[in-house]
Amino acid sequence: MLLVKKTSEINEFMQKHFPVCPVCKSNSGFVTEKTVTLLPEFSNGSENYAQCKSCNAKWLLRKNEMRLVEPPKDPKTGLAVGISLLGIGYIYDTWKHLDLESLRSRDEQVERTSKERELTAERQIEQYREKINRLTVLFSDGEVSEDSYISAVKKIEENIDRLRSEKGILTEHEVRRVGKPTALWWLVPIFFGIIGGIVAYVGVKGDDQDMADGLLIFGIVWSIILFALGWSLIFH
Repeated sequence: MLLVKKTSEINEFMQKHFPVCPVCKSNSGFVTEKTVTLLPEFSNGSENYAQCKSCNAKWLLRKNEMRLVEPPKDPKTGLAVGISLLGIGYIYDTWKHLDLESLRSRDEQVERTSKERELTAERQIEQYREKINRLTVLFSDGEVSEDSYISAVKKIEENIDRLRSEKGILTEHEVRRVGKPTALWWLVPIFFGIIGGIVAYVGVKGDDQDMADGLLIFGIVWSIILFALGWSLIFH
């Protein structure tokens, strides 16, 4: 159970150190409260809060710092600003040098940094896909063994999945991919047998796993059929 009450001590402290709101610079004052727990295990616990009457910014007051728990609202737009500072504590003097404009600038900087990281992740994913394409060419030319090819591609795809999971993004290539892969993929195992089946499998499985499995199986079966036909022609 929590008991919330206004305290003159907190109000006096805010009037003394912050005659105006440190964010919106309004002199309309603060709503102050003290949250005291009545639970036995937390009998000595309490939290002090101060909220600006003008911009609604709310701080948790600690011994040496103020921690923003609710962002202020821009009086011009009505939108919250300073979201990037939520949960971060600063000493009292630091808050005195902040304002709405500096909070907006910080939010924009954080957003730009986030977008830059997403773009970096997208570039890394594209580079990984280029590596897979190069490995596929080398494998088709017989310069890379089957085991090495499959192992390398698996490792690269794990890195791609990790980046996508961390950033929660899709590359432009993935966004553009719609529908099923072209039926022309079936020509690859027809002409190159099991090797073509493996190449087609790697190229298609990101779009259609069932088709990729079918291409691989077809490549294996087709190679067996071609081998059997060649054997019968040679020895009969």
